[in-house]
Amino acid sequence: MKATVIRQIAILAAIVPAAPLLFACSAPEEAATAPAAADPAQTAADEAAHENAAIFARNFRAIGTDPYWAAHVTDGRLRYVTPEDQEGVTVDVTQISPADKLDVIELSGTIGEIPFTLSGRIEPCSDGLSDREYPYGVTLQMDDETMAGCARPTDSL
Repeated sequence: MKATVIRQIAILAAIVPAAPLLFACSAPEEAATAPAAADPAQTAADEAAHENAAIFARNFRAIGTDPYWAAHVTDGRLRYVTPEDQEGVTVDVTQISPADKLDVIELSGTIGEIPFTLSGRIEPCSDGLSDREYPYGVTLQMDDETMAGCARPTDSL
């Protein structure tokens, strides 16, 4: 019994002097949750990303699911693809949206003898079939049919 008490006192004697060191190693809870000072370089990068988010990309891929269609827009040309025409048809498009409105796009052209307008705006969009989220909502007006879809810049595919 006496040996047990002496061993417990020895353990406490070893632990008690180290206790201030143990508490010094852990930061107070407030300090751990305090916001860090803003890094100027990161702040500038965040602001640039926010500005770019408000610009509708001029090269993008749009898809619609009911009925299925896809449009690949690159450098003023549009390739329109359907399940019936997997190769698609490529046509020139004209931007008809105002040049100073960077958050939307409206393109027009003709496929065969059918005029079309492809309009897009920055807004979250889901294709309805998958969990994939897109940054743009689009509408394809062709003949007398209006088809909704989603789009994303081609550099993020």
